[in-house]
Order: sequence, then C-alpha cells, then structure tokens
Amino acid sequence: MANTIDDVVIGNTWANVYSLSSVAVGTSVQVQNKGNGYILLAISASAPASVSVKGYVLEPFKACLVDAGESGLWAISTGTSSTSPINVQVA
Repeated sequence: MANTIDDVVIGNTWANVYSLSSVAVGTSVQVQNKGNGYILLAISASAPASVSVKGYVLEPFKACLVDAGESGLWAISTGTSSTSPINVQVA
C-alpha cells in the first residue's frame, strides 16, 4: 500500500482530483467520500460543464476504484454542504 495522501476538499465547482492529490494522471486510485454529502465523479481529460450531472455518484462514506489509464478525474460536491472531504489512495 502506498503512503497515505492528505484528504482533498471538494467544493461546489468541478475539481481536478489528480492535480489536488498530486497523483499522476492515469494512475489507478481508490476514492472515498469522507463527508455526509454526495460527490459526483467524472472521468474526463477536461472539466465537465458547470451544470453537468454526468458521472458516478459517490455516496457518503463510500469508496470506489478508478482504473488505471483514465484521461482525468474530476469531482464536485452535490450535497447540501458546500464542501466534502475525499481520501485519494493509489491503488
């Protein structure tokens, strides 16, 4: 298992998860939503449109695995809270 990476705080605008966590784009990562709001994850080389609802819904306190080789990983907080922390771990 790789060293633990500091949590990343996701707000109500699309954030580049790879960039914020200092993980190289395309690396397989496990993402855990540590907040009580919902996070929307999108695989894309560039940020989705601000009103986009495409992607994977990451429920509170749940985790998912993002495969290696993806072009980019973006996240936005969609819950009632304006921010939510996520943990990103190299898989």
